[in-house]
Amino acid sequence: MKGGNRSRCYLKKLHAAGLKIPAKASQFVIHLKELVRSGAPLKVVLYLRVSSSSQKRTGSLRASQRRMMREMAALKMEVIAVFREIGSGWQTDLVQRAAAATYAKKHSAILVAESSDRFLRSVYYTKQNQAVLPSLVEWESFAHETQGVAVATLLDPDMPWNQVRSYQTERGIIEKNAKCGRPVIIKPGDKKRRREKLLQRVLWLRFTWNCSYRFIEEETGVPPSTFRCWIKGVRFLKGIKCA
Repeated sequence: MKGGNRSRCYLKKLHAAGLKIPAKASQFVIHLKELVRSGAPLKVVLYLRVSSSSQKRTGSLRASQRRMMREMAALKMEVIAVFREIGSGWQTDLVQRAAAATYAKKHSAILVAESSDRFLRSVYYTKQNQAVLPSLVEWESFAHETQGVAVATLLDPDMPWNQVRSYQTERGIIEKNAKCGRPVIIKPGDKKRRREKLLQRVLWLRFTWNCSYRFIEEETGVPPSTFRCWIKGVRFLKGIKCA
């Protein structure tokens, strides 16, 4: 068991009986609108999670963060920190989730995610079985980890999985400026136009602010293998050393 993360098989055996006891997310997570009705100013710690690095590369984390920041501003909530994580929701060693809870407790803030599945997934969750919900024992373990911090979601914590998925898809389309419908056909010259559009931003981030390759990838959506070639090709700009 590397890094303290227990396998699915181990968790299923450990909590064989408890995993069969159903539970509603609303038993442990508050709908954010309920807190807003109180009218009191609230401090918020945002928790954002995607399951894989490929989702991060396609901009899912950035899209989620932009939407959540706007929603918090509209609700007049002060975001004091943002914790981002890559990992499956059923894992027991989500470091950023635990860190977000600790930070929220220290600053008397609310821990907020987009939906309850961002906080926790059932150990039985798969792409073929998306409707399965976390059990009582899994939610109790989550409550222990969050140390009594108030935990809330932007969406109704008991919203059905297919409605949550529809919201996430719509949000991704809007935030990434993507288009639905037929597949996009790459026309001659598209790659060159994309390069010209993003090149100056890549150079500015790299040479003016000395940003890391990882940061540039997160900000522009361009993989390092691509913009390294761009940088090497810029030999006519004065004062810039190619790397």
